[in-house]
Amino acid sequence: MHIHSHGTSRIKLHALIAFSLLFVAVSVGAQQKKAPPPGVLVAVASQKQLTKSTQLLGKTLAVNDVSIRARVSGYLLEKNFKEGSEVLKDSLLFRLDPKIYQSIVNADKAGVSEAKTLLARTSADYARYSELSRKDYVSQQDLDLSKANKLQAISALEAANAKLARSEIDLADTQLHAPINGRVGRASASVGNLIDSSSGELVRLVELDPIYVNFNIAEAQLLTLQDRERERKNTGGANEYYNIQIILPDGQLHPQFGTIDFVDNAINPLTGTILIRARFGNPQKNLVPGFNVLVEISSEEEKSELTIPQVSVQEDQTGYFVMLVDKSNTVEKRQLSLGRKVGIDWVVNDGLTPGDRVIVSGVQKVRPGIIVNPEPAPAMILEN
Repeated sequence: MHIHSHGTSRIKLHALIAFSLLFVAVSVGAQQKKAPPPGVLVAVASQKQLTKSTQLLGKTLAVNDVSIRARVSGYLLEKNFKEGSEVLKDSLLFRLDPKIYQSIVNADKAGVSEAKTLLARTSADYARYSELSRKDYVSQQDLDLSKANKLQAISALEAANAKLARSEIDLADTQLHAPINGRVGRASASVGNLIDSSSGELVRLVELDPIYVNFNIAEAQLLTLQDRERERKNTGGANEYYNIQIILPDGQLHPQFGTIDFVDNAINPLTGTILIRARFGNPQKNLVPGFNVLVEISSEEEKSELTIPQVSVQEDQTGYFVMLVDKSNTVEKRQLSLGRKVGIDWVVNDGLTPGDRVIVSGVQKVRPGIIVNPEPAPAMILEN
């Protein structure tokens, strides 16, 4: 009896466990069925009329870029600027010890005075000998010698003046001034250093407003721009056919429009492109030489292009992509080929069709293959 009772208890226990597991499974399944699909905000890929444009790689460079170097030797007494600051034209940047050069100037001034005295004496002698010669009181040889002495004194004065001018230049060169308005870089010498002409660049000074941007354009594009510009002039158009702007490394658009001020005189045979330089205002001086930028050349003509909000675009090791919501509200990952950025939008070259819905908010809650509850995104989401 005892053995039979124990076996019955085990059967009941197993049945209870099985029932409990079944109950839990049914409950979880019911909860999963009841859980609503995650909500996401979507925007629709749409065709927009945009001005035709081309984006090219460019690099900024200074309109004026000056290397400040010493022309005379001496100990550096003063450095009169803060590194990285703006300085005005003719501002004193460095001052070398002038004592030696001042003493040379003083000596050369004395030499000029001596030469002037000699010229005055020889001129008076020549005038006197000329008067006496007319009365035959002196020989022609004495007159010629007097004239030669005067000419020699004239040459001596010219040499003394030239020597003084040179020493005054050397004295002036102990002070190094800014030849342009601009921003100074890092100084390579400290006060107390012995400086001479072999010391190299003491500091670099660059003018930042305006600023140049160099870029290369294909010969066919150049011909098109030139043809359209000729058409504009022939028809009396008031504005240029194209606008030139630059997109900064952070994606922001530089607010100043540029003007082309130089086109090279030959096509590069290796690349089939030609070098062009544009000039941009840079009043905030936020552009410095060496920036890699995108040069955007846009025309007055418009074309229809497919666009999506920039906030919908993501990037991984395979490139750019979006999370797409299809007609059955199922999420799909779609790789894209993108063009230029226009305002808050991005032009889509390939990968989407008009009407496709892309997720702009809530993408962290989804994965390909799941069903979502899409809602149109408000404008403020798209602008962020």
